[in-house]
Amino acid sequence: MILETLDNLEENLANAYKQPESGATYAAKIAKESCRINWGDSAENILRQIKAFSPIPSAWSEINGMRIKILDAELSSKDFSETPGTIHEKMIVSCGIGCVRLLEVQPEGKNKMKAEDFMRGYKNLLEKSFV
Repeated sequence: MILETLDNLEENLANAYKQPESGATYAAKIAKESCRINWGDSAENILRQIKAFSPIPSAWSEINGMRIKILDAELSSKDFSETPGTIHEKMIVSCGIGCVRLLEVQPEGKNKMKAEDFMRGYKNLLEKSFV
């Protein structure tokens, strides 16, 4: 495709036109608070938010006063009807509709890690809830 584009470069440039300024809009800076996960939302929307903000600025949540960046996740086939934000085994988190399984996280002041490694170090968080 690159070769085709380069072969037809003069023709493509001859047909080029300037982008109209009337349709251009300013994209505001993403505020950190917009990256905070609302666990009451659907699992699909939360997964989209995680994917959209990863790796920077990163979707995040808090538990026990500790901010945790959530860098990667997937939809879970398990569905726990718990309070949204409740953490279950294998880092499956209840959402408003459905569940997500966290795959990669970064606790505040630490390096990124697999979610299962994080859970080994913080077993006391099982059945607690993100806020």
